[in-house]
This record gives sequence, C-alpha cells and structure tokens, in this order.
Amino acid sequence: MSSERKALLEKAYPEVLSFCRSLGLVFEVVDLRWGIRNVTSGDHESCETFLQEIESCKRISAGPAFVVSLSSSLKFDV
Repeated sequence: MSSERKALLEKAYPEVLSFCRSLGLVFEVVDLRWGIRNVTSGDHESCETFLQEIESCKRISAGPAFVVSLSSSLKFDV
C-alpha cells in the first residue's frame, strides 16, 4: 500500500467521516485504482468502467462527487 493511500485511510478519511456525520451527511470513498494492476492501466475497458463509476457517484451525491489525487510517478509491471 502506498504511503499516500495509507495516510488517507488512517488519517484523512476518518476525519472527513467524523465531520460529515456531525452534519448528518454520509461520506463514502470510491477508490478506482484499488486492486488494479499497473499492467491493465491503459485498458480502455477499465477507463470506461471508471467513467461509469464517476457518473454513478455524481448521480447519487448531494455534494462534491469527485476528488482526484495525481502522482508524478508512473510504475508499470512488465
């Protein structure tokens, strides 16, 4: 697990969840890259699935529906 993902899971998400609950809101995390191998990252079918999931989140959300975290490192298993 990357250090960034671990920090989100252990620190950021619990704080956001607590804040949202205090306002009577639900906070859900959808990690589109969790469990996806780097070899398949260029797969067009995966891209379509990701876009569909983003649209689903937008449909059911009452607020911000999409947050992106970009990395400057690219790693591919060959």
